[in-house]
Amino acid sequence: PSSHSSSQRPQHRGQTSATRPLKRKLASPKTTLNRAVVVQTLELGIKLGVNGILGTAAIIGLVKLVPYAVHRHSGLQQLQAEAIAVEGRVQELQQDFGRYFDPKEAEAIARQETIRLTPNQRRIYFQGTPTSH
Repeated sequence: PSSHSSSQRPQHRGQTSATRPLKRKLASPKTTLNRAVVVQTLELGIKLGVNGILGTAAIIGLVKLVPYAVHRHSGLQQLQAEAIAVEGRVQELQQDFGRYFDPKEAEAIARQETIRLTPNQRRIYFQGTPTSH
């Protein structure tokens, strides 16, 4: 007859359950291989999931950015067309500017812009209505 109850483990000499080393079974090579395969499978699944999420985010971003880029491109084309139209006007104004500040053209411009006459000119007035032939 044992003095220990059936729910208690027998203790070895001088060792309590806290100080006694635990005996573990060594994993067989097959079990270790199976665990490695499971870990690699999980790692691969996580990598695929993360890459899938990143790919989806990139596609969503492109879908949102493409219409904006197309709109901006059409606006740029309109501005370029306006710039070409304004460029012609700028060239015309530059020519006028050069003409207005040319000393040789000063007298001709003054006559063109005003109704003044030079001292050796006289005004001619026509009376009556012009007749058409």
